[in-house]
Amino acid sequence: MSSDPAFKTVPPASAEPDSNPDGTRETSTIGFPYDDLEAAIEVATGVHRRGGRCAPDELAAELNYSGVNNGAFRLRVATARVFNVISTARGNIELSPLGQRIVDPHQVGAARADAFLAVPLYRAVYERFRGATLPPANGLERVFAELGVSVKQTDKARQAFQRSAQQAGYFNSGTDRLVAPVVRRGEGETEPEEKGGGRDRGNGGGSGGGGGDDGWQMPPAFSESLIRGLIEKLPTPGSDWAEEKRTQWLALASSIFAMVYNEPLKQLTAPQPRNGNSALVDVGQSQ
Repeated sequence: MSSDPAFKTVPPASAEPDSNPDGTRETSTIGFPYDDLEAAIEVATGVHRRGGRCAPDELAAELNYSGVNNGAFRLRVATARVFNVISTARGNIELSPLGQRIVDPHQVGAARADAFLAVPLYRAVYERFRGATLPPANGLERVFAELGVSVKQTDKARQAFQRSAQQAGYFNSGTDRLVAPVVRRGEGETEPEEKGGGRDRGNGGGSGGGGGDDGWQMPPAFSESLIRGLIEKLPTPGSDWAEEKRTQWLALASSIFAMVYNEPLKQLTAPQPRNGNSALVDVGQSQ
């Protein structure tokens, strides 16, 4: 297969040096892509269509580039490598284990989340601002520079970061914070890999629910608001709480928990009040 030397010299997407006014060269010291996650997935999909492994020139043709020396093609390949969805061996490009998951419709949601954290810069930012609000654009670029991004590339790095966070689901709760997305995971999958074990359960990252066969997921903020509203309906401790009202609250709680925690929808019967009449409440209908 191809051993094109031009392909062998494709640098990591974060390794292109910049010229300083004094003529010296500045190089980023942390890995990051110049393109976004969708670009990496495009490359992985192209390799998948070629059987999971192919020569660089075959991949260039598959993706409709003029050849391996095309700058846009080289950038796409470098981006896919930074997101860890492809690897290179003996002059060929092949899908990594993560790349195999990202082209699988049953695993793509979880794989996107894992690919985002596979980027050294993105993981560093996620760990630094876990549970906190992200700074605005200028502040975020200063953070990138502190973490090792070349000052001249912080703007490009920030734009790719924001697009990728959206594409991976980390902005599902808002673009001012990174929250691990709630995803349906295929058989044998694990949660997004993080230092310290387990996914972040704060800021809505661990709540969520629902979903039927169509793969719909209840937005974390919505599920949190349901539970918060339920708690707010509790009377002040020590005050009177009529048994009928209490049974209605319990039925409402059961219906909300059924939605949030992916229980089957059904009609629930609350405990009978003293008047002997049962309180029937349809799941999802508050009283």
